[in-house]
Amino acid sequence: MKFRSVLPALLSPTLLVTLAVAQDPPAAPPPPVFQVTTLELSPATMAAWRDARAKMAEAAKAANLPVAEFGWWDYNNGNRTVIVTPRNRADILQGANARARILAVNPAADTALTAAFEGIQVTLVSQELIVAQPNRTYEPATVPAPGGVAILNIRIAPGQGQAFTEAVQAMNKVRADIKYPYPMRSFGVRFGESRTVLATFFDNREAYYGKNQMGRLLEGNAAAMAEWQAAVQKFNAATADITPEVATYSTRQSYAP
Repeated sequence: MKFRSVLPALLSPTLLVTLAVAQDPPAAPPPPVFQVTTLELSPATMAAWRDARAKMAEAAKAANLPVAEFGWWDYNNGNRTVIVTPRNRADILQGANARARILAVNPAADTALTAAFEGIQVTLVSQELIVAQPNRTYEPATVPAPGGVAILNIRIAPGQGQAFTEAVQAMNKVRADIKYPYPMRSFGVRFGESRTVLATFFDNREAYYGKNQMGRLLEGNAAAMAEWQAAVQKFNAATADITPEVATYSTRQSYAP
């Protein structure tokens, strides 16, 4: 008996579809990584620094740099600037050098950029790599125009990682139920001190602290208020330390992805 023709006969179109469905689904892409650099600016040269960053953003745009690889977001908080840059996992420690790429495309920009940054006094406060945590993140249907970010720097209490995640997820459920307008994204520090960062991105402070303040949105909704309070109580019990910070997004200093 010859078996050579049996296999093709068995692999009918219906069976092929069944086998394709039975295969494992493609793995989800790894969560994105960002480099966060915090600088303290000298009051005497703070305005010059911001002007220089704006000129660098203009030069990046003129050079048509790919923003997904070479872009950045700048946030200002008093005399501090926080620069957030996407990082490629394959080259995470070296990363993209936007200025070097600008000069490679347009060498004439070297003189202007050097002059713009000359004499500016800055101090490096911290530099760390953070990775997105989708399981702790809330994304509304529509993301508002960038205006600022409210950050909670959190140290989770020992042994409370799962409880913390459950608390954040419960809070995000309430956000979704009441259609909270602002994204709340969670990040874990991978290179730097061990922290979790919860960042809420808002359009402007007046709306964030006013009509869209969580307490106001929960008014008159007893069930949602009870869920929120229970989640917050669990959240507080799972944290060892929380440091808040608010920074304003700078459109002119950023070359935004």
